[in-house]
Order: sequence, then C-alpha cells, then structure tokens
Amino acid sequence: MTRALSITVSVGVVMLGCGGSGPGPTEPPDNEAPSFASAPTTTGDHNRPWSYTVAVSDPDGDPVTVEAIALPAWLTFDATTLTLSGLAGFDNLGNHTVTLRASDGTRERRQHFILTVAPGEISCDQDFGDPLQSPYILPWRAGAEYLLQQGNCNGSGGHVNWFAYDFDLATGDTIIASRAGTVVAVREQFADGTRICGQEQENLVFVQHDDGTIMSYIHLTTNGALVDVNDVLAQGDVIGLSGDSGCSAGPHLHVALFAAQRTGFDRQWSLPINYSNASGMIDGQRQLVRSERYRALP
Repeated sequence: MTRALSITVSVGVVMLGCGGSGPGPTEPPDNEAPSFASAPTTTGDHNRPWSYTVAVSDPDGDPVTVEAIALPAWLTFDATTLTLSGLAGFDNLGNHTVTLRASDGTRERRQHFILTVAPGEISCDQDFGDPLQSPYILPWRAGAEYLLQQGNCNGSGGHVNWFAYDFDLATGDTIIASRAGTVVAVREQFADGTRICGQEQENLVFVQHDDGTIMSYIHLTTNGALVDVNDVLAQGDVIGLSGDSGCSAGPHLHVALFAAQRTGFDRQWSLPINYSNASGMIDGQRQLVRSERYRALP
C-alpha cells in the first residue's frame, strides 16, 4: 500500500506525519520558547544602587536558565536569585547595553534594553582617604590659618548634599592653587557685598588638573583674579584675592572639586577632597571639620 508523506514546518521545528490508512508515528508536541514576565527600570542615578529581579515562565513547564550575555562592568548578575545589581559611579554616566537570555535547553528568548545612568545625589558618608596621599594643599600660603565656616554635606545652609568647603578668608587675602593645572575660567567684574543670588555674579577662577577634574575658587573680590584663561599653574602659584562677591553672606573663599566627566557644576558632580598639608582636626571620614581652624604646613 502506498502512503503519502507530508511535511509541516513550524517555527523552525520539522514535524513528520504519514497519510493513508493505519496509524502513523506520534507527532512530538511543539516546544515553545520561555518568556520574560518582568521588565526593568531603564534609568538610574550614579551613587545610588540599581537592581532588577528577573521573572521568567515557560509554556511547556520546562525548567529555565537565565544568563546575562551583555552587561556593563559595574553590574553583576546572580543566577541563583536572578537579580541584576550594581552601583554606578561618575565614570558610568550614560547609556549601557544589557542583554539577558532565558533558555529551556531547546528554545531561548532574549531581553534587551538600554540602561541610562544620570547624575544623582552624592554619597555623603564616604571615606575621604588618607590626607597624606592627597594631591591637594590648602588654598593659602604656608603658615596662614583659617576657620572652616561650612564643610561638606551640611544639614542646612548652602552645602546641603555638596562636597565643598567655605573658609573665612578676608577680602584681599591671597589664594593659591591647591594643585597644578590650567586655568579654564575667570570672572572678576562683579562688586563685593551685593548679596545677589542666582545670577552668577560670583567672581571666580576654575583650574583643570591633569586628570580632568576642576577645582573652583569662588567669591573672589572685584578684579581679584590674578591669572588668565589658559595660564599653566604649578601647585602653590598665586591665583587671586579672596572677596565677598555674588551669593555670599560675608567675605570667604568657597572651594569645590568637580568630576572630569560632567555636564555642569552642580552638587551631583562634586567630589570629596582633603589636604596633605592641613594641620587641624579631621573626623572619622577623614574630612575637615566645620568650625575648626586649619593651618597650612610648609
């Protein structure tokens, strides 16, 4: 007896069946691919933990394994808990490709997404490192001593969630470069004592270092910048005279260090600093302490 052979192709699986009289071979059931039952949050902030717990299912009830086949270096995947997690830093700002693969041993499905890391709030409770290893010196000449009026991450005032220091330099006191670098910004035309905020009337000098970071020296006096843009400075070179310009409650020097990879000079970009030549108290995080005095050692 002649039998007709029929071939059916279904999603890459070849199924064979026989026509004519008599029972033919039993057709194997289609094996369906597993699916992802979860979706990630595709944005995150630097300095803030990000995580995503993956959920998968399989229509056939087959056991499913999940693996990460494309991840940025700052993320890790726990195959037991099916959790992606990590903490992005300044160097991780931007877009990152993530690809996960779920497989039942026969079929697979992939989940692909772009994770965007944006500037977030700083982590105020971090360690500042060994001051003796700091590449920075206090921004005044050896032997001089000043009071720290405001420190990092104050609960109130202008340094909430900022890494920055305010020292009580008087108008006309000399400011020096804390680290060698190149002058990238100068502003000196505004008057002292105006108490004007929000209009960028602070006189300033910005110095960029060889690692791309930028130190800001702010509230200089009128015509108090003693350097020009593109000047190359050695550590300790005089850069200007302190003052009371812009948004200021009185004469002082405000200094803050900013990351190399940044889009502005807001608090999210500020970095912790201490000084190798500072004589005075440091706290458990090895930072300077508000209301303490600091003398610059030679």
